[in-house]
Parts: sequence; structure tokens; C-alpha cells
Amino acid sequence: MPRAKLSLRVIVKNRVNTESIFKMTIRILLILLASTNYCFGQIDSSYVKELDCLRTKKEFKKITESLENRINQDKENLYYIYQSACYNSLLSDTIEAFNKIVHALKLGKSSEDIITESDFNGLHGLKSWHNLVDTIIENYLRINPQIIDKNLSVELWLMYIEDQRDRTFYKNNKSDSPIETYPYYPLEYSANKDVKQRTKRLEKIIKIYGWPKYSIVGKNAGDGAFFVIQHSEPKILNKYFPLFEKAVDDNEASKKLFALMVDRKLMYEGKKQKYGSQLQRWGTFINGKYITTPYHLWPVEDEINLNSRRASMGLVPIEEYVKQWNYKYEYKPENETKSVKQIIKRWH
Repeated sequence: MPRAKLSLRVIVKNRVNTESIFKMTIRILLILLASTNYCFGQIDSSYVKELDCLRTKKEFKKITESLENRINQDKENLYYIYQSACYNSLLSDTIEAFNKIVHALKLGKSSEDIITESDFNGLHGLKSWHNLVDTIIENYLRINPQIIDKNLSVELWLMYIEDQRDRTFYKNNKSDSPIETYPYYPLEYSANKDVKQRTKRLEKIIKIYGWPKYSIVGKNAGDGAFFVIQHSEPKILNKYFPLFEKAVDDNEASKKLFALMVDRKLMYEGKKQKYGSQLQRWGTFINGKYITTPYHLWPVEDEINLNSRRASMGLVPIEEYVKQWNYKYEYKPENETKSVKQIIKRWH
């Protein structure tokens, strides 16, 4: 199956309101090419709560006015700029929304965050949005000049973004955002929004080209292939585990990510993990509501030497790693001799 052709649409003049798409897109490109570093400033948590309260009341106009006052006092504050972009989008003030998006990108907001931000759903049908995404893609390729297969790299990078939409980028999916009615990236990649189609597409890519190597598609895209397989069914993970292992041995894939795949594979097999990367929790319906348990670290083999093994794979100590799940690690010597079933039985 041939790869989808990368679409870098021709940027043309098209006067919209007070600023043409052409001028806006060129401006975006120039800003993205900038390498200036900025200080994002400190944010008052009470102010964040204030905005959340106003959002609940849908008082978006008040929010934008408040943010504009803050921006006037601190013109290089990423939080204020980005939030202003979001709320101007919700108010359908597209010109101001795009101006603020441009500014946010200049200040270091990630392209992935911009692409997955649900508050921008209302912008997705505009030509200026597609020009923006095209420019983001161009910039991705510009800052990764070593990439050999550009088309494949972009496709795998977008696969990664989609895989992480309900994980790393979950914070960008707001329940009260407008419903998405238009694709937010080029149509040729829209099928990859579905997890099964995404996995199926990657399988075809691997069948034709082998495992996507760093030297061919770059790190972001190569890692994207990992995440798609890592989050697929156990039989898919087992099928491509040897290929990924070979890529790691050849320095064409991440040793850190390999540790995660090893642990995921062992967990699927009901065995103790090796590097402590996998945490689990269970959910159940109580009075019609889905309630989840706190996270638990999946049982680890030879746990007393866990951090030594993690260090050998370039991973941070387990105590630091698990904090992102609000889990406090505690070594329990008695677990060394207990089976997986005996340990997890206490979790329910």
C-alpha cells in the first residue's frame, strides 16, 4: 500500500476580515523559525481558579478582557497568551485567536498542544487553520533536517499525536469545547484517528519498510510507531516485539521505550515486570457511576534491584517515576517471594 502523500498546500492570498491568510501564514512561518527563548512567568493559582469559574458560567468575554489586561502587564507570558487564544476561539473572534496562537507558538507552546486543543475545534473548517497546520508540518521537517523519508515521518508523527490524544494530550480535550466538525489535520491522515485503522496502517508500513528507524524517519516518528504498537492488542505487541528489539540493538529505537514494551509484554503474560514501568487500576460501576481504584504498581521481579535496572535503561528512579500517577512507592520485601496473583489479590 503506497504511503499517503504529504500535502504542503500552496499558500495563496485570500483576504479574510482585516488580515489576509497569506500574510498571517508567512508571519507564522517566520515566527516558528525564530530560536529565541522566553521566560513564561509565574501564574497565580487563584487566578486560574477564577478563570475556571468564569468558564463554567460561559462568561468568555469577561475572560478575554481579564486576560488582555494581564497580557498588557506581561506580554511574554505563555499562559495568558495561550488562554486568550482559546477563549477568543470560543468567542468566534478568529483573527484574534490566530494572532494569539501565533504568539503562543513563538513563546514555545508545542505544536502538538495546538493541534489537539479542543477549544480550537471551531477554527478547523477555516482555510487559515489548514495553512497553520501546513506551516507546523513544514516547521517539523525544518527542525528535523536529518529525516530521509519526510512523508512517512509526518504520518507517523501525526499517529503519535493521535495515540496520545487521550493520554498525554488529554488535558487539551475539554468537555465543554465545541464539537469537532472538520478534520484538524490534512484529510489524507484522517483515517489514523481511529485506533484500529491506525494500527492496521502501521502494520502495512512495517510490512513494506520494516520497523521505522530513527535514521530514516527521525526520533519523534520512530517513537510514534512504538506508541501505536505499545497500546495495541497483546498479539500485535508480541508480533512486532522482535523487530523493535532489533531496532533498539541497532540504536535505531529508544532503549527507554524498549523497557516499557518489555514490561507491557510481561504484564500481558501475567508475569512480574522487570523495569517497573506499568501501573494498573480497576474500575467498576457503583450506583450507575464508573468508579476507579487508585493506581497500583504491577508486581516487579527482583524488586530490590529495580532502580539499578532502571538506571541501566536510562530511566529515572521508581520513586520519582510513579509520582505522575499520584502513587507513592514503597518497597515490600515480602513481595519478592509472592506470585503475581497473590500480590494483586489484595488490590480488589
